[in-house]
Amino acid sequence: MYGEPLRPLVQQAFTAPGNRFVVARDDDRAVGCARLWDVGQSSYVSAVTVLPGERGRGVGTAISAHLTRLGLARHPLTWLTCEAHLVPMYQRLGYERVGTHVQARPDRLSRPRQPGPLRWLRCGRPPRLSR
Repeated sequence: MYGEPLRPLVQQAFTAPGNRFVVARDDDRAVGCARLWDVGQSSYVSAVTVLPGERGRGVGTAISAHLTRLGLARHPLTWLTCEAHLVPMYQRLGYERVGTHVQARPDRLSRPRQPGPLRWLRCGRPPRLSR
């Protein structure tokens, strides 16, 4: 999937201590994935991704809740960064906003528009999902 030149980097990421990867499946098809990794005495949820055609079905919420539970089982604090429109979903999982930082991406530096801020969120209790 990544090509032979990237194989060592990908293998290292998947086998590094403190890394956990999850894949959400619908039958035999992967529809979402994410990563949990240890950062000091905390857990960081990152790279939550859902296929565009699968969004709105709760896949990202389920992945995020699962990794948050795993993270809090390992450390007293789990955190993440997200785009502004995702803050309410993470707040429903028990996260609270603790700050904002600005992300500068090389593909946007040549454009006159400023990159959007990301929200820092943290969670100190396991999420409860309501249906």
